[in-house]
Amino acid sequence: MVLVPTAETQPAGTLFLSSYEIVGAGVGYAFSDRMQVSLVGATTFTALWAEINVKANLLRSRWLRIAAQTSIDYARGEDEELPFGRIGGTLQLCFDLPCRSSMSAAATVVAHDAPDTVLPLGVGLGFIAFLSHELSLLLEYAGVLDATELELIDLPVYLVSYGIRISGSPTWSLDLAFARALRSEEGLRTGRVGVFDLLGAPLAAFTYRREL
Repeated sequence: MVLVPTAETQPAGTLFLSSYEIVGAGVGYAFSDRMQVSLVGATTFTALWAEINVKANLLRSRWLRIAAQTSIDYARGEDEELPFGRIGGTLQLCFDLPCRSSMSAAATVVAHDAPDTVLPLGVGLGFIAFLSHELSLLLEYAGVLDATELELIDLPVYLVSYGIRISGSPTWSLDLAFARALRSEEGLRTGRVGVFDLLGAPLAAFTYRREL
């Protein structure tokens, strides 16, 4: 999914490549059916973000899946750089046996080098509705709670994302979505509003996977 991770991991021996909004890219490998490691990065040429992520599936039952994730991140803005780490988990409820339709709830705690502040907390809720082998609907809500002061980003941040997933074969998938920030509707009341203020910012994520 675009904003909220599921609790699933790739099959053992799978190499997967991802592209986010063209400027972001990732590569990963599944060492087993329950553990995968990935390296992801994105840049706008004035800002940079990179992450090493480890994801482990702890439970894979018929209707419930649970995963834990941990990562080391590095972010740099125009006037500040910030190394930090994250640890979190995802609980996924499956609505069919292959878990093609599901709801995922995720939470992440961010640890950084400012011990005198409360750690920020990211939360999210995502829903996938399977329509066919080629198409699924996506709906997500995510937020970073106002638990600390970071100059790189103004908190709190709340986003809602909606879109579709296109999958022509088991080897690739394409997520097309809009992500809209939930904030005061001052612009709507004054009439100063653009198309993307109503629809949200367009997002695209492409993933290719192959078992080695």
